[in-house]
Amino acid sequence: MLELFSPAMPSAVLLLAIWTALSGGLHLDGWMDTADGVLSHRSRERMLEIMKDSRVGAMGVIAAVLLLLFKFSLLAEWFGQQDGGRVLSLLVIIPVWSRWWMGAAIAGWPNARQGEGIGALFHLASGRQVAAGFIAAVFVTVLCLSLDGLAWQETLLILAGCIVLTILTGLLFAVWLSRKLGGLTGDTYGALNEAVEAVLLFAGVLAIHVI
Repeated sequence: MLELFSPAMPSAVLLLAIWTALSGGLHLDGWMDTADGVLSHRSRERMLEIMKDSRVGAMGVIAAVLLLLFKFSLLAEWFGQQDGGRVLSLLVIIPVWSRWWMGAAIAGWPNARQGEGIGALFHLASGRQVAAGFIAAVFVTVLCLSLDGLAWQETLLILAGCIVLTILTGLLFAVWLSRKLGGLTGDTYGALNEAVEAVLLFAGVLAIHVI
């Protein structure tokens, strides 16, 4: 609805600010801390120490700026398509899938800090909870797309795309980070969330041009 009151770019900035604020910037903070640690190319122990530091380094700032610019450009493109209803649905669907993958990563990889940090609070996540989250994500996706009036073929295509891209993106990042750090941490969960969101957002822009 923002596109009814302001041009595409200001609308994209406002929406991105709201989107980031809804999580308290926690996931973006994880993205920055992860970039600071992993891109330092230090030892595994030193990477984890850097990620625990509350100060943000150059790599974290660069990673955050690039991510926000990428998301902003995609949102501006969406608003430029003047397809507000579908944009709203995709903005509901994308965070659902990115957060589902966070649960899958918690259950699927060990904690690199062995019981320390915020990520340790969720170490008891099980495969059953991941499966339940997957079913909920599928339901939300189908519901939103059905309310948009999409045909069942289009709904299934978008659903399949969300599943494949989420798992592929999340798996690649999780494996890479786990090899670097010897497991995952609360910061990397946030980074995974941001990576999956960015990929799904990009795919959504491409889909709007096709569907």
